[in-house]
Amino acid sequence: MAKSSAASVVDDDQDPKSLRDAGFKQCRIDYNFTKVVEWCMKNIPSLGNPEVARADQVPKEKRDELKVGYLDYYNSIVAQPRFFVVVDNNMVEKPEEEWKQFQGEKRTLDVHIAFGIDQAGLIDIRENDKVWYGLVQGLKTDANAYVSNRIGDLIAKAKRIWKKRLGIKAERALTMVFDKREKKMLADLLQYCINADSKGTDSTADVAKTKRRIAAYFATE
Repeated sequence: MAKSSAASVVDDDQDPKSLRDAGFKQCRIDYNFTKVVEWCMKNIPSLGNPEVARADQVPKEKRDELKVGYLDYYNSIVAQPRFFVVVDNNMVEKPEEEWKQFQGEKRTLDVHIAFGIDQAGLIDIRENDKVWYGLVQGLKTDANAYVSNRIGDLIAKAKRIWKKRLGIKAERALTMVFDKREKKMLADLLQYCINADSKGTDSTADVAKTKRRIAAYFATE
């Protein structure tokens, strides 16, 4: 009876009807996400391993497969296809029904189209069709950020599951004795450097130098 009653409290296809309903939905979402992550961990052995750098948590072939799913969702929910007509050499966005009836040059923009343009094609539209290039590149940038965030969510949850299985409890920084906090801060700093170096976005991130500095720090009596 309790199970049936609880199930009637929430409808996942609709917005929450109350804060009680929102609380129930939040727990269900977390439960479902946990199941998804646990399934991924079975198929990606490195996922969640705290000793593996972020860049190596999900091998490229697995990341590419996940990316297809993320982009499918992004395309259907986050940023649905957009429809354009060309009038007097200007791009004009139209509702889909008006777009279908338009007689003339028409274009559709979605993530599959944007990512389907090869490098040569991007160079061509960058030089000859700047407005279209801006739309395509903008969509690709946003979609890549979305994918990166979803990968980050997956890794973060997997790490929590991994630690829980090992019986490792997170210790709040405020309750740590100084030597533990000191080690954690430097370990976090090194991990930040490793992540930045693997992404290639920060030329100042030097992993070898950071390791030497940390070693020198702990060598000081």
